[in-house]
This record gives sequence, C-alpha cells and structure tokens, in this order.
Amino acid sequence: MISLKTNVALVFVAGLTVLGGCSILKKKQPDPAASASVAAAPIAAAPATAVPTPEPEATVADEAIAAPEDFEDEAFEKVSDATYKTQLDGLKKDIEAK
Repeated sequence: MISLKTNVALVFVAGLTVLGGCSILKKKQPDPAASASVAAAPIAAAPATAVPTPEPEATVADEAIAAPEDFEDEAFEKVSDATYKTQLDGLKKDIEAK
C-alpha cells in the first residue's frame, strides 16, 4: 500500500500544478504607461503604392512561331557529309558562348 507521506506529496504536487496552471492562463494586463506613450505617438499613414497592372497577353498565330521543322530544308542544303563536323563545332561554340 502507498504510504501516507507519498499520498501527501502527490496531493501537494497536484495542488501546485493546478494553482500554477491557473496563473499561466490568466491574461496579463498591459502596462498603462506603455500604452499611453504608444497612443501619444502619431501614426503615419502607409504610403500608397501603385499596384502594377499585368501586361496584356500577345496573341500570335501558331504559324508565326519558328519550329525545328521550318529549318530542316535549310539544314539539308548547308550541311553535308563533308561539312557536318565543322557545322557541329560551330553550334557547340555558339551554345557555350551563351
């Protein structure tokens, strides 16, 4: 059986916990002197900022956009078995430069 000293200690700790919990839940009252100094300070209005309006979207026909298929004929004319290595090196240099 639990001894009398243990029961008294448990009741004492439980009582302190309940009383301590009540003080934690209490709302703290603000310091009236601090609120008076805040109220005395003038509040500046926030500067009005202009909200940027989004630019209207441009409508472009699909045919006007260049696609890889558009350059195939030109590539077949310029690039041959003899010149493909120099053309490839030139393209690599262009890509590295960017």
